[in-house]
Amino acid sequence: MPSRQERSDKTAREMFLEQAAAYFDDLKITTESVPTQHAFDTAEAFCLAQGRELIRQSLEAILQEQIDDHEKKKETTLCPQCQQKKRHRGYRTKERISALGSVQLERRYDECMPCKLPQHVADAPFGLESRYWRSQLC
Repeated sequence: MPSRQERSDKTAREMFLEQAAAYFDDLKITTESVPTQHAFDTAEAFCLAQGRELIRQSLEAILQEQIDDHEKKKETTLCPQCQQKKRHRGYRTKERISALGSVQLERRYDECMPCKLPQHVADAPFGLESRYWRSQLC
């Protein structure tokens, strides 16, 4: 996972294009390194494994970019119980298991000092309360 600084320097689109170019180069090298009668089977196996990873990384980057934008808009939040300003306590990583594999998302952790009520600002709006994603398409 790219650091917060790397994420602010590059957009999810730029990271995807960089990864896609590397993926294409690796695919070409892979198919050129096997006998021609095995090129199709080798290319297909590579595409299934590496293509899935490219899509997983893209999903992770796009969602992380959206979470970062959302957190910037919600810089100051109040405790829902006592209406006191919550304190920023750092960042925590959330792992979600999807059909594409493990997706790691970093989000801000806030805590109300009087109530000791912890909150991740992005959890509810992005549906990150549970560990597993349930696809709406299936």
